[in-house]
Amino acid sequence: MASLCHSNPALVNDVAALDTPNAIRWYGDNQYIYVKLAGADAGVVGKSALRHTDDATTAGSVTMTAASAIAEALGSVADPVGIFVKAVTAGYYGYLLRNGRGSVYTDDGVAGGDFLVCDGGTTPTFIADTMVAGEENAGFGRALADDNDTTHLVTAVVYCRG
Repeated sequence: MASLCHSNPALVNDVAALDTPNAIRWYGDNQYIYVKLAGADAGVVGKSALRHTDDATTAGSVTMTAASAIAEALGSVADPVGIFVKAVTAGYYGYLLRNGRGSVYTDDGVAGGDFLVCDGGTTPTFIADTMVAGEENAGFGRALADDNDTTHLVTAVVYCRG
């Protein structure tokens, strides 16, 4: 039997770990990963998170701070760990959507059917963009509709590997 999230992922912003960090869990039909958000920036709904690589004390955590993010890029894009489903305070714990259907923050240039990548490389923006030639190995999802110019969110099927 699959392990379940300790609460609805869209409600979790834990000051202390209430689950095992980096544990893969299920809620409904979606798969999530429980992580600590290191760095100075808060997690934004729909944006991606990258592995934190600054030092051993934050090893395995994720970040929204470009200077702290993993420097390894796949071509011109980075490979995200997951997508925030709730705003998470810097230094707190939460669940990221790893596989399944959810909202992804975009650059307003995404159309339904586009494959998604996380722009930025070594200076990530944590925003999804349309995949172009040479980025095929960095895709983390597929847009199910055109993005919304007001909210910058698009519904997508997500499959993160980072």
